[in-house]
Amino acid sequence: MTTYVLGVDGGGTKTHYALYDTQGNKVAFLHGNRGNHESYETGYIGLENELTNSINKIMNDSNLTVSDISYAVVGLGGVDTKDQHRIISNILTRIGVKDFGLYNDGYLGIKAGSPNGTGICSINGTGTTCTGIDQKGNYIQVGGIGLISGDYAGASSIGTLVASKVYASMYQCGKPTIMKDMLFDELEIKESSEYADAISLKLENGEISLAELNKIAFLAANQKDKVAIDLLKFIGQQLGQSICGVIHNLEFNNDNPIYIIMAGSVYVKGENPTMIESMKSAIRSRIDNELSFTLLKVPPVTGAVLWALEGTGIDIDSDMREKVIANIV
Repeated sequence: MTTYVLGVDGGGTKTHYALYDTQGNKVAFLHGNRGNHESYETGYIGLENELTNSINKIMNDSNLTVSDISYAVVGLGGVDTKDQHRIISNILTRIGVKDFGLYNDGYLGIKAGSPNGTGICSINGTGTTCTGIDQKGNYIQVGGIGLISGDYAGASSIGTLVASKVYASMYQCGKPTIMKDMLFDELEIKESSEYADAISLKLENGEISLAELNKIAFLAANQKDKVAIDLLKFIGQQLGQSICGVIHNLEFNNDNPIYIIMAGSVYVKGENPTMIESMKSAIRSRIDNELSFTLLKVPPVTGAVLWALEGTGIDIDSDMREKVIANIV
């Protein structure tokens, strides 16, 4: 009898659903709506509607039912606390998913990008978080709840820093920066006196987003702008400190390097190396273990599928990993 696993990766903009059989064959793939309750005005209600509609659709389209899922791994943004985990677990149960693992989506990058399924995933996308899984199966998440946990990375935070550095250069005796001219071009203004009104109005109307402004830091750093370079160095240090925190709170042995997976749009699209160089330097100044850095090049939902297969007792060897990765989309 054929059995099936479901992998889900949900964030602030989209959700990927991947249905596989336990031989590692892809059955179906679905691109869904947002998978983070924090991105919906209706909160958990919006998330429940998305998960219910999409899980039922991928199963119905495959001539299967939700009860045919032997095991599912669901990685979602916004699974940062025990209370969030409890509420979303109840949603999955109501949908009819019997056996599942529910995790913050950051963990999926480890399973997708590490050759042995252990290591660290540093997310630097719209937001940021850092997760780790050691060889004993212990896992931990650092960050993900905003400034309370020092979440200074992520496109939205970097964009906020860009805007504040420009403001400081005009009104708080800050250092001059070419980011001012770049941001003025985005806002379609010419005078400092127009800045506060223009950026407030365009943010309110949705004409721009703070996340989009993160690119200005990288472009200015390419032109040797000192303020932009220092900003990216600061972000890199924050990322490195979170990674070090994960390492210190888990038990990585010395048999293999610690695999550090970098995932998210800011890592992928950042057009200046300063941030990543600063991150690596911050880690190496504190950690003696051998380190292996990898930019995640496969969809994180790959990790959810591999983890779900593990949950059915299947040994994930290199052949199985390659089979799943080759057919994921």
